[in-house]
Amino acid sequence: MTPWDPTENGRYWVIGGRYTDLTFQHRSWSEVMGPFASRYDAEACWRKVSFLYTHDARVRFTIAQDVAVAQAA
Repeated sequence: MTPWDPTENGRYWVIGGRYTDLTFQHRSWSEVMGPFASRYDAEACWRKVSFLYTHDARVRFTIAQDVAVAQAA
């Protein structure tokens, strides 16, 4: 788990879905969750959604940060 940083600001998103095969080139469905105010909150969502799909090797999720908000800080 990423340590909480009170100086951190920005919007975070959890993005992912199920891919058609293990080359991870094309998705059969996608999901976007967020925005989250901190990476800590996004990571909690990522852990929860990733755990739901541990049985399917073709499902991947990642955390993305809104670049415009991060650069403005």
